[in-house]
Amino acid sequence: HFKTLKQLVNNGGSLQMIFSSSAVYHVLKSNNYTGRFASKKGLQCIGMFEQGIIFNSNIALWKKVRTYFTKALTGPGLQKSVDVCVSATNKQLFLRIPLNEKDLLIKIHRYFSTWQAVLIQPDVFFRLNFVYKKYHLAAKELQDEMGKLVEQKRQAINNMEKLDETDFTTELIFAQNHDELSADDVRQCVLEMVIAAPDTLSISLFFMLLLLKQNSAVEEQIVQEIQSQIGKRDVESADLQNLNVLERFIKESLRFHPVVDFIMRRALEDDYIDGYRVAKGTNLILNIGRMHKSEFFQKPNEFNLENFENTVSTGTIRHVRSNKTIQTWI
Repeated sequence: HFKTLKQLVNNGGSLQMIFSSSAVYHVLKSNNYTGRFASKKGLQCIGMFEQGIIFNSNIALWKKVRTYFTKALTGPGLQKSVDVCVSATNKQLFLRIPLNEKDLLIKIHRYFSTWQAVLIQPDVFFRLNFVYKKYHLAAKELQDEMGKLVEQKRQAINNMEKLDETDFTTELIFAQNHDELSADDVRQCVLEMVIAAPDTLSISLFFMLLLLKQNSAVEEQIVQEIQSQIGKRDVESADLQNLNVLERFIKESLRFHPVVDFIMRRALEDDYIDGYRVAKGTNLILNIGRMHKSEFFQKPNEFNLENFENTVSTGTIRHVRSNKTIQTWI
């Protein structure tokens, strides 16, 4: 992470690293920190400037598209999304339309590489036309593919005699039909669901399997619980509330190996966080990974299911104001 932090400071403005739970809560709940800091030209290159949900600093639009993501990824909507993905076999993803899986994966990989390369570059970087063109074409490749898939989905909907149920993409298309979202908004939301959801889920599952391998006693507890609560039949959604060991294992896995260690925000106005002054324009990094390994948990530096039996206490806030300080801190 040193290269990323160094670039952020060199691009101007101070940088503060936060890992206190109270400070993180303050930032995430305050309207003063709705801005995401990144290169405007970099975000334009990958289609995320004031579009989608990940780096969208257009708050009105962000709130609007967030309702669709929230509906698809929480409560009954989450179970519906899972059912859609499970039933969407034969290389259809959640879009439920045929696609070339191998070709799509190659384009996603190129898009991710571009994302990492341009996200926090200074404006001078984008004056190198041959460099910018290379990354722009790589990002546009996936954007165009998503546009085609959304259009295929639209045609499939139009050809239906009766629409029995909707899904994430269908509801976005309906919003566009009612002029609530633009075609670019719909395309970018579908693109971000395609690249972000499978990526974070696959990483989480990898670490869960690794932790089970490293903690055979925990694996045995989970198996015994499933056998006693469910027996030989298939697990159903209603069973999950009775699988307490499994729930603690999932939570502890996400704490010990979080998919996203850092969340980035920018202060829109002067503020104070836990007594520390935060100037307007300050870049904030919310160190979620560090917060999860503080004294807030009984055994913060261990993978242990006891960490989700009790919770306590708070952490600290740390300031990083110069490149020299960052090097010392790293």
